[in-house]
Amino acid sequence: MQRANSCSHSLCTHSIFLSLVCCPVIPFVNPLFFNISYFDAAINNIQYEGAATIAYGSVDLTKGYTPPFFQVGHIRYSQPVDIWDSVTGRQEDFLTRFSFTIDTYNATIYSDGIALFLAPVGFTIPPNSGGRYLGLFNTSTAFDGPQNQIVLVEFDTWVNPEFDPLMQHIGINKNSLSSLVYASWNPGSHSGNAINVMVTYNSTTKNLSVFWSFDDEPVSPDNKIFSLSCLIDLAKVLPESVAIGFSASYGFQAERHSINSWEFTSNLDVVHHLPVNPSKKGVNSKMYRILTFITAPIACLLLVILACSCFFMIKMRKKCEYQAVTHIDKEIVALSLKFSRQELLIATNGFAVDRKLGQGGFSQVYKGFLSSLDRLVADKRIFAGSKHSEKVFTNEVKILSRMIPRNLVQFIGWCQEEGEFLLVYEYMPNGSLDNHLFGT
Repeated sequence: MQRANSCSHSLCTHSIFLSLVCCPVIPFVNPLFFNISYFDAAINNIQYEGAATIAYGSVDLTKGYTPPFFQVGHIRYSQPVDIWDSVTGRQEDFLTRFSFTIDTYNATIYSDGIALFLAPVGFTIPPNSGGRYLGLFNTSTAFDGPQNQIVLVEFDTWVNPEFDPLMQHIGINKNSLSSLVYASWNPGSHSGNAINVMVTYNSTTKNLSVFWSFDDEPVSPDNKIFSLSCLIDLAKVLPESVAIGFSASYGFQAERHSINSWEFTSNLDVVHHLPVNPSKKGVNSKMYRILTFITAPIACLLLVILACSCFFMIKMRKKCEYQAVTHIDKEIVALSLKFSRQELLIATNGFAVDRKLGQGGFSQVYKGFLSSLDRLVADKRIFAGSKHSEKVFTNEVKILSRMIPRNLVQFIGWCQEEGEFLLVYEYMPNGSLDNHLFGT
């Protein structure tokens, strides 16, 4: 085993060296993922704005009938999120799940709603954006179109005929308060109850989809009843980096809007560089493209070298392992059967506790049934990871092959896989395996 260890050490050294060589050239991209099931002050990747406050593990974006009226509250992820790359043209998929509650206080009239939004980095609550504007628009921007650069999924509780359908609705909006697609809903009938939502974006099909469920039912994309889909090329609507978060507001007819949990995942690179001087932005962009074209082939070459090295590593490791066990194989190959570890796992029901017959200083014995032999067996499992495991295994093989009378106990076979050593004997119903082997 020493030789195998030295081989592994040498191979690991080569792997580390290759990793260090490749790291400066190949950019490291971290998938963006966060999952907040309980909001508290210790969470440092969420920003709060306006009326938003933490309350008993949730975030109240608005506080209901607490003055003043026309309240607005925002929360957002604290880091910019990259959704596309102008150099490569690459876009990314994303998925977000969240749970929210709207409390209408059992009133028959209430307003105005809550929305998930994607907007330019640095976007803050616009002035005079309470009430119908959902904390995202105002009279100057409600219909401004492309210059807004905002996409939202709204849960609207008040009908404003100038830009809403004639119903309370869930909608997908682009750059305005008018929904591209929408579905009717009744927030009053779900007042105070959690509403679960999943929003997905497929960058290949440009499909933005929304799924929702009520009354603690899990949300699923298989539920086509409570769902909306819309084709939007986000790269044509939004900047490369965006802020993502939630906004809610009400006017004179109050309601409380709360975010209970929030999960987001994508393969976006959220590593950002220092700001570029606007006058030099074109030069820097051009230089970046040149560097990309130069370094990309080098990175590919190094990846090929790394892949070949990994292949060589695997071959060498198998060779080392074979050399380490050859002397053991010679002791017993003529004496017994060789079993796979999977066979013995099945025979002992995964080395279940209820199959355990006994335990010694370096091993445990389990009762099993080998269907291939149609017989009960006793599997002696030598503790994996012990520095003595190979020695115990080898010594036992020598005892079996040289010292034990054949009529005392029948040795059936063995297994050495994945660092484990196992010996298989006939099952002796009237005594332990060690009693028969060693007379104790």
